[in-house]
Amino acid sequence: MHYKAIKVEITQPIPYTNQNFYEIVWAARLEVFRQALEGGAKTPFDIMACLVNLEQQFTFGVEKLPSPTGDGTLYLNGVVRLVPNPDSNQQSLSAPSYSFNQILAAVVQHCDDGVKAIVELGAGYGRNLMELRHHLRRPDLALIGAEYTQSGRDAMEFFNASFPDLTPIQTVFTDHRLASFPFISSKDKVLVFSCHSLEQVEKLPLDFFVNLADSSEDITGVHIEPFGFQAVPRSAWSDVHHAHNAFIRLKDYNLNMWACLEHAVREQAITITGVALNASFAQPENPSSVVVWKKRTA
Repeated sequence: MHYKAIKVEITQPIPYTNQNFYEIVWAARLEVFRQALEGGAKTPFDIMACLVNLEQQFTFGVEKLPSPTGDGTLYLNGVVRLVPNPDSNQQSLSAPSYSFNQILAAVVQHCDDGVKAIVELGAGYGRNLMELRHHLRRPDLALIGAEYTQSGRDAMEFFNASFPDLTPIQTVFTDHRLASFPFISSKDKVLVFSCHSLEQVEKLPLDFFVNLADSSEDITGVHIEPFGFQAVPRSAWSDVHHAHNAFIRLKDYNLNMWACLEHAVREQAITITGVALNASFAQPENPSSVVVWKKRTA
């Protein structure tokens, strides 16, 4: 596959927001997936390997346009440019057909035999759920990809249609800003997780985790999100916390996830059973923390 740019079809330029950014870049990746399948890819992970190789060579950069009114607003025109990565060595590029993302071990750890459904909030194009499906090998397990972007849901449906012998990922719309979860079964034992998805909303509704816990009679949450600095008193911040806070504010990422969790504890909706702050520095400027909670029952 040889690209200089990928043009995503949109009727008119759209404002640059975190959500619209992903609407465009997931659509660009869907084009890569289609080309990989046409090129002979046999499994979802063959397709992923094509994407990984491309991402080793290039950075996906969205083209931004200034507002015609001059108010400083930026717009996206649907063009994704592939900028060569100067550090890549094309001679040695070879992504494995399957490599389990170890950060998902926290999810696997809490998926016992009683769990009937795994729900990812902000599933993107479904990569994490595909990895969990392959790793867990439980065809009885419902996989639900809750995703804001249409292009992300389209990508999950592309994989469903392309590999019909695999357990399909059920695709549903979600908007973290609504804190509404009608797609979660109230009767089954549910494991819900997110991975750098809640970060995209600067301020979650205060009742986010209260409502999430209320969506099922038996629900456990695992969230791999960059909230570490939020859980530490500002007076105890290190240079890492200050730098992380500055980065989050620059990107308009989330600032109140920990406050929402604490609110849910006070409301006796959940019990936090585990926290690991700054557990992964895979993104050095945006380290991942992990929190695990269970619905509180009388």
